[in-house]
Amino acid sequence: MEAVLEDDVEVRGVSESGAGGAGSSSGHAHAHPSDDDALIKIKERIRKMLSLGLHAETGEAEAEASMRMAEKLLSKHNLRQADVLHEDHVPVGLRAGKAVVHLRSTKDHSPCQTRRWMQTLCTAVTTNFECSAYFNSHGQAGGRFRPVCDFTFYGIGTNASLAAFAFAAAFNRIAILSAAHVLPPDEYETKKRRGIVRCGSKGAYTSAARESYRVGLARGLYDAVLGAKKTKELETTRRLELARSKASPLIASDCL
Repeated sequence: MEAVLEDDVEVRGVSESGAGGAGSSSGHAHAHPSDDDALIKIKERIRKMLSLGLHAETGEAEAEASMRMAEKLLSKHNLRQADVLHEDHVPVGLRAGKAVVHLRSTKDHSPCQTRRWMQTLCTAVTTNFECSAYFNSHGQAGGRFRPVCDFTFYGIGTNASLAAFAFAAAFNRIAILSAAHVLPPDEYETKKRRGIVRCGSKGAYTSAARESYRVGLARGLYDAVLGAKKTKELETTRRLELARSKASPLIASDCL
């Protein structure tokens, strides 16, 4: 299995040239329907959904639902976020965007089955890069729905791009390490005799052991992220307290 970034980490956020998308540098051609009344209404509807989904104060469940619906309408009408959002007043580094990671088999490129450790890994990178994400099991292509295994990261464009890249890199590393994970040759037989395992075959036992190994790796990354954030928060608190302690005598002297 492998993780593949959509359009080489293209964060489809706000175009710097406005709604027309002329400033896009993705290198892909996109059809742009004429702006008749129906399309204008569709764009306005998508714009409201994106604005709600990307707003910092929107609840997680509501934001995820809004982003999912916006993504479906964008795909259905062959539009991009840049076609419907207008945020030229927002600094480039703070503009909203998203990045998609496809999880698939290395043999036939069929979508992976989502596992608990994938969600744990997703939580780790969104926590670290301060963005949000949602999972899709069905995508749309040519007007038809097809099974997929996609994680979409969204929020501040730079954060979403970094999160997607980190997720894909970590996913591929975990896949490689777990595939190379070798069990002791007699472990299955020994545990089978003792009644410790219930797997019907050595192959099933090996698969389960490798899945447990992946869970452990993802959990380790998540714990490391939480630990790093906690350390950063404590350091920030310490510096603020130090600054206050230095400022207090100055304030007291000014009052004399």
